[in-house]
Amino acid sequence: MKPLNRIALLAGSALIAAAATGCSSSTSAPAASGPASTDVSTAASGTSGTATSGTSDGGTTTPTSDASTGAASSPRSTTAATGGSTTSSGIPALCDNAKLNATLAPAGAGQKASVYVIAVKNVGPACDIDYLPFVWITAGQSSSPAQTQPLIENGLGGGPNIIAPGQTFYAGIDLDPQSASNAVSGYTYLEVTANPTKDSSGKDVQDLRLPAPAKVAGAKLGTYNRDEATAIKQIAYASVPQQSQH
Repeated sequence: MKPLNRIALLAGSALIAAAATGCSSSTSAPAASGPASTDVSTAASGTSGTATSGTSDGGTTTPTSDASTGAASSPRSTTAATGGSTTSSGIPALCDNAKLNATLAPAGAGQKASVYVIAVKNVGPACDIDYLPFVWITAGQSSSPAQTQPLIENGLGGGPNIIAPGQTFYAGIDLDPQSASNAVSGYTYLEVTANPTKDSSGKDVQDLRLPAPAKVAGAKLGTYNRDEATAIKQIAYASVPQQSQH
């Protein structure tokens, strides 16, 4: 992790802190292709597959939108999770990044070459996780090409998103969704903070090495879901810069 990235993460995490409060399908997203509605508060009792197995509990994390403003709301606690603690309302506290293991899931059959799936497994107690990770796309230790960030879904907001002990959530990312002729080559890492909050720091970043150097143009990041297929579909809703969600 380069010093520049760690400084940028602090700034970016502060800007998306309110987005860590929940998620919704963008009001501009096509209704016909949106994910099925699911009560995410039941996730604490569910389980899913690991990044290597690609299995899941069959549910999906469903965002809810503030249609009147498109802005993120902030109903969640900002108290860090400690040993399975809960907020005053009885909701599990925010996830501790040290207990969230991020990896790249193996590519599935027919998966587009520019698409990757970030798998985040909770190895701690049930906790409240953000509705998407915070991601930098980098060239590793090289200073070129310059690091960049993906677009994310607009209008994130809603209630808690509980991940159970041992459960894995998945977030899809497409580094070159339009197969652009001007895509920049040489990117080798995704630098991921699984549960970004205003208190996130460089120590919360996990470096995920891409299987091969990749081209990047207009990258898009989807929200967390409980199976890989739905996580990949959710990429289509990304439309605004990651750091604009605050």
